[in-house]
Amino acid sequence: MIKLTDDQIKHIADEVEIGMICFVHNETGEVVSFPDEMRGNEPDEEFWGEYIEKVEKEPENYTEVSGMDSRDGFSLMEDFIDTIEDEKVAEKLTDSLDRPKPFFRFKLELDEHGEYKQKWYDYKDMRTIESVKRQLGMFKD
Repeated sequence: MIKLTDDQIKHIADEVEIGMICFVHNETGEVVSFPDEMRGNEPDEEFWGEYIEKVEKEPENYTEVSGMDSRDGFSLMEDFIDTIEDEKVAEKLTDSLDRPKPFFRFKLELDEHGEYKQKWYDYKDMRTIESVKRQLGMFKD
């Protein structure tokens, strides 16, 4: 099992959250990251080439960590809504998910209910960190 500090795990979670894909060296814990093509981010070969090549040379020595796809992100928003005790706010957030552009509408609705905005970001960070740990074999359901 890979041993990483909480700061390293948070760094990886932050990276995947902004659309990067991370590779963690199985022995050293070194983190190599570059834009995730699967999330529509084309890595500039000139800038990211050395990092990509590093992983491609020894793929068996790295564990891949990627961000959530849109389906997981949608489920995460639904899960967050389940934590909200104020039924009116929960209903409005649920309604935002039933309309076109649910991610955008969810964010707009959170902007209307500022006290839940930070709770959302904290919840999303916690769940992203859990996802990173799970992918690294450090967290069990």
